[in-house]
Order: sequence, then C-alpha cells, then structure tokens
Amino acid sequence: MRNSRSLNYEQALSRTAELCSRCEQCTPDLRKKMSTWGVPAGDADRVIRKLEELNFVDDFHVPMHTTNLNTPAGGATKSYKDFGQNGSRALP
Repeated sequence: MRNSRSLNYEQALSRTAELCSRCEQCTPDLRKKMSTWGVPAGDADRVIRKLEELNFVDDFHVPMHTTNLNTPAGGATKSYKDFGQNGSRALP
C-alpha cells in the first residue's frame, strides 16, 4: 500500500536514519517501511547503502532474539530458568 504522497531519497534517508538512531533496525524491515512510504525501490537501495556507509545499519550486529540457528530445527536456546538465582550459571 502506497501513500498518496511518497517520500524522496533525502526524506527517506532522514526518516530511516532517525529510526535507526532510536533502535536497531534490519534492512528488510527498513525496506518494508520505505515501501509503505512510497519510496521507489532504487531510492530504497541507495538509502540502505548510505545507512550502512554511515554505520546506522549493520545486519550482522542485529541480534536474533527468537531462534538460534545452531540448535536442532532452529529451536530456542537456554532460558533464564537455566541460570542460577542471580542470573549466573551454576558450576558443574
């Protein structure tokens, strides 16, 4: 769904940079947001490259909160219950 008034490159860069400065964002989420703002795909690509260049976006740094690819079938990792009362892991 596109807005009746789409954002240009400079507006999209400003808006996404502000989002990234408040909370880490991944590029797929930023692309979705820019799509809803009516930003053309070519401009969205330029915005992402500029954000990466300015270190606003780093997809390798964004943590994976819900799954761990190293566990069987992408299952969840240890929960807080697997740790001691104060959050420290008990020694074997």
